[in-house]
Amino acid sequence: MLNQEQFDKNIKKALLNKSQDIVPSDNMFENIKSEIKSNRSDKYMSREKFLPFSLNIKKTVIAASCGFLILAGSVVASPNLRASALQSIGKYVDGYTDVKDYNKAPSKADLQKDLGYIVKIPDSLSGGYMLVEAGVDGHIDGATPDKQYDNRGAYATYTINNDRKTTLTLGAAKRSVEADAPIFKNAVPVKIGSITGYFTQYKVHEAPEGTKFSAKEKQDIKDGKEVLIGIGSKNKNVKLKEKFSQECALKWKDNGINYQLTSMGNLSESQMSELAQYVISSK
Repeated sequence: MLNQEQFDKNIKKALLNKSQDIVPSDNMFENIKSEIKSNRSDKYMSREKFLPFSLNIKKTVIAASCGFLILAGSVVASPNLRASALQSIGKYVDGYTDVKDYNKAPSKADLQKDLGYIVKIPDSLSGGYMLVEAGVDGHIDGATPDKQYDNRGAYATYTINNDRKTTLTLGAAKRSVEADAPIFKNAVPVKIGSITGYFTQYKVHEAPEGTKFSAKEKQDIKDGKEVLIGIGSKNKNVKLKEKFSQECALKWKDNGINYQLTSMGNLSESQMSELAQYVISSK
């Protein structure tokens, strides 16, 4: 690990180089630095990935993992913000980096080759969900993850007719690093066939810069009941409004693999369990 001064310098440089469209806040740098140093966040929960058809689909998933996120409003933010920062810092910190991206549903053989072990990433889910993006991520432990198969994981994104409101993300990995994500503090056990999963619902709060929060809101964020997304715009004449929505997530373990489904819609426990069962039963 570099000394603290150099560590801070590298993060700031990465943010400047990779995040020109993101409006910084007073605590943005410290939040990212803290998350990197603690190595708490799951890459499937931290990809700021914008698809060609402008589905800003994972912004709340990122925030659900680290508790806070800053995005720019009315502009398209640079892809993979946190991943870019980690790659710029390189071998000196723990983090995640892309290993393989697929422009179509990967075959079982391709997934096993690129990932190093078997996971279930179906090309569709029940209810009309179709895969629109998939890939493999590698975890960096001071070295390029060429053969760190246990530290790799697969992810996929699904929608119904490319509608962002229907977006689901699926992560699958041997490595379980999101267990302490705030949103799962309130998870309840659910039965998915013979498997026990954990389901949680939480409020997503998109708040413009300068928004004041009550003591209850601050506590809800800390307790994982609310996910805060700070939004801003380079155009000072644009007035951004607070927005609230409900989202949910379900995680389970199958044959030694940790899976997690996250929905941008407020699906019910039974709906999420049905989708999870489809993944479990897929070949």
